[in-house]
Amino acid sequence: MTIARLITLKELRDKGAMVLPKLDLDRQQKMSALAAFLTVEKKNTDSCKQCRSRKSRGPCSECIAGDDDLFNGACTNCQFSSTASACSFYKGKLKGRLRKFVQG
Repeated sequence: MTIARLITLKELRDKGAMVLPKLDLDRQQKMSALAAFLTVEKKNTDSCKQCRSRKSRGPCSECIAGDDDLFNGACTNCQFSSTASACSFYKGKLKGRLRKFVQG
């Protein structure tokens, strides 16, 4: 396995101050997301809607999405922040209101 890129943290706004996100690796999905960020071949040419939003909670400054079978197509930032199903690259099944929000 080859490292494809290094992690560059993006600044987040927290109560009016700019801060760097914490990389708490307390869940398997966070570890998997960061491992994928470091190693997968980037398939997307643009950032997902979540990463372009100022409300994005993903830790990395770059939006990286691999093949559709990795996190159901969601980018590594969305996977890390537990919002994979809201990622505009997500290919899995969506439910009710979330489907309307993402597709609409």
